[in-house]
Amino acid sequence: GYGRVTAVDDMKTLRASDLEARRVAQTEFDRPLALEAGAGTGKTAILTARILAWILGPGWEKAKNALERNPRSKGKDKKPTADHIAVRTLGRVTAVTFTEAAPAEMTSPVAEGLAKIERGNLPVGLLPKAVPESEAVRKSRARALLGALDRLNIRTIHGFCLRLLSEYPLESGMH
Repeated sequence: GYGRVTAVDDMKTLRASDLEARRVAQTEFDRPLALEAGAGTGKTAILTARILAWILGPGWEKAKNALERNPRSKGKDKKPTADHIAVRTLGRVTAVTFTEAAPAEMTSPVAEGLAKIERGNLPVGLLPKAVPESEAVRKSRARALLGALDRLNIRTIHGFCLRLLSEYPLESGMH
């Protein structure tokens, strides 16, 4: 009896801790996030949900505000288009992974999640409070983001470093 109660209590504590970690991953963007867990525990799902929450919410708003402040980015009506906002939003996302398969494993779920949102549904694991409340806003943003998905930067640590070195050879001090 007693040992069983402890095991149940431990499981409840672990589940509550896991749920809190998932909430933080999808709603707090003022600091970097590092996930460390064993194989098959849902790291890719959490990072995918984090990317979706960011690009539909705070990332979109930041990109929109930056484009509105930049006179060169404005069209005739002085307002950036959803397509321009989507390109800027996705261009500001970088996910660094350690396995060769992870970039493809994350890009597909992001695309599938956006497609699901465009159809009016939330992907499993994406918290409703992590995305804009308005379904019309979510659908519109998802549609634009799908059109700019090639801007999403998900790389292995080696690919990320190689890209930095190739883009900034002089600043790196490397030959």
